[in-house]
Amino acid sequence: MRSSGRVFVRTTLVRFACLVLFLLIALTCVCAATGASEEQSYDDGSSEFGFRAGANVMGAVAFDAPARRQIQRVKFFLSGERELSRVYVLDSSQRVLFSRDVSYPGGSGWFQVDLSSEKLVVQGRFYAGWMWLSSHPCPPCSWLHVDVSGVPRYRSYIGPVGQLSLVKDVPQEDGVRQENYMIRVTFAPVGGDSWPDLAVTDIVLVPTHPEIEDRVTVNVRIRNVGDQDAGAFYTALHVDAQLLEEKVLRALSSGASATLAFTGNSSTWAWMEACNRAHTMTATIDSRNQVDEHNEGNNTWTTNVSTVCQEVPLGETGGLHYVWWDFGMDLFTSLTIDVTIHNEPSNGDGLYFQMYQAEINGVGFYFGLQTDVYREGVGSTGKGVIYSRWETLDLANTAPAPGGWASSASTEGDFVGIRMNYAWHPGSYRLRIAPASTDAVGDWYGVWIYDKSKGWAETYLGALRFPSVPQHQRGIKNGWVTWTELYYKAIQQTPVPDWHVSIDGVYASDALISPIAATSRYSHIEQTDIYYDPATGCIHFLVGPRVVREHPAGQLF
Repeated sequence: MRSSGRVFVRTTLVRFACLVLFLLIALTCVCAATGASEEQSYDDGSSEFGFRAGANVMGAVAFDAPARRQIQRVKFFLSGERELSRVYVLDSSQRVLFSRDVSYPGGSGWFQVDLSSEKLVVQGRFYAGWMWLSSHPCPPCSWLHVDVSGVPRYRSYIGPVGQLSLVKDVPQEDGVRQENYMIRVTFAPVGGDSWPDLAVTDIVLVPTHPEIEDRVTVNVRIRNVGDQDAGAFYTALHVDAQLLEEKVLRALSSGASATLAFTGNSSTWAWMEACNRAHTMTATIDSRNQVDEHNEGNNTWTTNVSTVCQEVPLGETGGLHYVWWDFGMDLFTSLTIDVTIHNEPSNGDGLYFQMYQAEINGVGFYFGLQTDVYREGVGSTGKGVIYSRWETLDLANTAPAPGGWASSASTEGDFVGIRMNYAWHPGSYRLRIAPASTDAVGDWYGVWIYDKSKGWAETYLGALRFPSVPQHQRGIKNGWVTWTELYYKAIQQTPVPDWHVSIDGVYASDALISPIAATSRYSHIEQTDIYYDPATGCIHFLVGPRVVREHPAGQLF
C-alpha cells in the first residue's frame, strides 16, 4: 500500500509539473504573439517651462518605430486654461496620417488621446504633434511643457503641417535651446506575420467607350488581400501622368473590397476634349504611402482609354445634349428645375431627360425622366422617374415611396437607386431635390415631381441617404450638368427619334438663387441642337433625323 501510495503521489506531481510547464509555455506563446505595449519618450519627465506657438503652428516630436507598430495613444504634458487644439500624427515626409480636434479641459499634467480604434500602423520615422488653433492673448491659454535638463535629443520640431523645422535650428530670443517637448507615444507590435495588402483589382469606365462631352465615371475597385486591417489611405487617379483626383478611404478590413467612383469636374476632364486620342489611365492605391503592406507591388493598375468622335451610324446610342450650370456658389441645399416636354418621342426608343447630375456630400447622383424604366425580374415597365447615387450597394440607403421600388447594381459602378412609374406626357413639370431628413449615418435627400396640367399635383419618389460629412462639405455641388441620352434603340438601324424638351427655369436653395451662367455642349450625334431664348429664358433641346445644328456649343448666357 505504501509503495502504491508513493507511485500515486509521484504520478500526481509529474502530472502537475507537466500542467504547470504547459501553462508557462502557453503563456509565453501568448505573450510573444501579442506583444506588450511600449511607451516611447524623449524627455526625462521633468517639466522646466511651458511652450506655446501661434495659431495653426504645432510643437511636434519625431519618433522612430523599430518595426511595424500600431499606435495606441499619444500623451502631452500640458498646463493652463481650457482650449480647443488639434492632435496630429505625420509620416516621415510630414504628411498627415491622422488628425483630431480635441478640447483640452485645463489643469496641469498628462493629457492622453486614445488612438487604439484608428488602427494607425507606423514603421520608422513619424511625428506626433500638438497644434494650437487660436491666437488669443495669454492668459487664458494652454502650454505644452518642455524638458531642457539632461542630454538634448534633437527630436523637437516646430511649424505648420509639412513645414516642421528642428527646434535647435530655429533662433530664439534667448539663444538656441536644446529643448525636449514632453510628448509620448504608446504603441504595440502588430502580431506575427499579419500584414495588410492593398491591391487595385480593376478600373471600370462608365461609359465603357467614352465619347467627346460624355460624363465619365471611373470606378476603381480595390481589395485588402492581406490578413491585417488597413487604416486610412489615399487612392490617386492619373491620366497621362496628370493627377485628376485623389480620394481617401478611412479603413479597409482584411478581405474587404471597395469601389471608389472618380467623377472629377469640367476642368479635370479636359483630356476628353480631343478626338480619337489614346490615353493612359493609372490608379494608385495608398498613393501617400500611409500603409505598410506585405506586397507593395500590386498598388497600381494601368489601362488604356480612347475618346471617340466618329460619324455615328444608324442605331447608335449615347448622350445627346449637355448644359453646364454655374450658380456662383460652391454648395447649395436644394435644386428645382422647371421643364416642358413638347412632344411624345418617336420610335419607342429609350430616352432619358436627366435633370441635374452632381454630388451630394461628395457622392455622385442623378435624377430625371425616362421613357422606359427597367425593373429587375420584370424588365421594361414604361415611363417613369429614376434617382440614383453611387459608391454603395446597400439598399439600407434607399427609401422609396409607396408604389416605387429600390434597386442596386454594379453596371455603372456600385450604385443604389429608387424608381417609380410615372405616366408623364407632353406638358410642363417641376422636379425638385431637397433634404428630407438626417440620421446618425447621413443625410437623406428626396425627389418630388409636380404636374402643371393637374394644378401642380405633387408626387413623391422617395429618398436616398448620403454619408455624413463636415458641415462645410454638406450639400449639392455647383458646376454640374443637365443632359439627355438615347440609352437604347427599340429597333436597331433606325434614325434618332424626334424629341423636343426645354428647361424653363432652374433654381437653387429653395428658388432663392438662379444660375449666373449656362454653357452648352454636344455629343458626337449630329442631329441635335441646343439654343437659348432670351425672351422666355428657356433652353431648348432638339433631336431628330431632320434637326440641323444651327447653334454652336458655348456660353448660352
